[in-house]
Parts: sequence; structure tokens; C-alpha cells
Amino acid sequence: MRLLILFVFFLFSTPFCYAQKDLLTAKTRKQLEAQLDSALLSKYYITLSDAEKILEKPAFLKDSTYKLSGGLLSYSFDYIAKYVDSTSKGKISFSFEQYKDTAIAKSNYDFIKKQNEKDGVITSLENIGNDAFLKKDNLNQPFVMILKDNKIYRFRVFYLSSQRSLDALLGVSKKLVSNE
Repeated sequence: MRLLILFVFFLFSTPFCYAQKDLLTAKTRKQLEAQLDSALLSKYYITLSDAEKILEKPAFLKDSTYKLSGGLLSYSFDYIAKYVDSTSKGKISFSFEQYKDTAIAKSNYDFIKKQNEKDGVITSLENIGNDAFLKKDNLNQPFVMILKDNKIYRFRVFYLSSQRSLDALLGVSKKLVSNE
């Protein structure tokens, strides 16, 4: 019985011993959040209203994640159009990464951009962040990636319904990046 209690105590206490420290930098979570300024600022998030403008349909938040580790803050949101019939398909995935080092962010951005250039034509987007591009797949579904200082924004839309929807996607992208 004592062994079982000791095991349960060890099992539940171990995660808490390291939960407040970033093991790679040995900084507390609070210090990292201060360094990575957008940890809790909603101006960097895509909202339900934004998702509905892009999808041109009522939507709901299906999933969201948040991670802070190794000097990297990341979060993502998946919005899904509410299913009414076969014409109500739609999904937008949004992710955001903030690095403690601008050079690392640029390196990651450049790598992904080069991979997308190999797979087909990309369109450079002017006046959004330091660098940005749009790539459409063979079903005309857009992927937008933006580099702004030490931050990377990604938008992926499935079942884009119109040019107005694409314009809304680019408008939301500009709004998020310009909120800094």
C-alpha cells in the first residue's frame, strides 16, 4: 500500500516539478511570457467573426492549442463551418509562432517558402509583414504564410467559396499582422 501511495505521489508530482520551467533555457514560464510578448494577447488570434467572414458561413471553434517551450510560443485554431447541407463545407486553420530569436523565425519561414516554391507557383503578398506569400493548391484552396519580425502566421482554408472569401482572408491577415 505504501508503495502504491509513493508511486501515485511520484506520478502526479513529477510534471509539476518541471511545469514552471523551460528546460532548454532554465527560465520560468513568467519570464518566457514576458520575453514572448504575445503569449496572452488576443490581438494575435483569429476570431470566430474573422473565420465566418472568410468561410462566408456560420462557424464554430473546433480545436485550439497553446504551447510555450524552448523559447517558442505557438498556438493554433481550427474553425469549421456549421454543417447544414453539402454546400456548407468549410474549414480554416490558423497557426501563430513567436520565436525569441528573429533569425530562427526567418530561417524557418524561408525553409517553408522554398518548399512551397518547389511544389508550384507562389504569389508574393505586398505590404504584409516583412515577407508574405500566398499559394493555392490544385483545388484552388489558399495557404497564406507571413513573417513579421520574430513571428510567423499561417492560414489554410479548405473549401474557399469565392473571391470575396479570399479578400476576407487577406484582410484578416493584414489586420492581425498590423496589430503589432
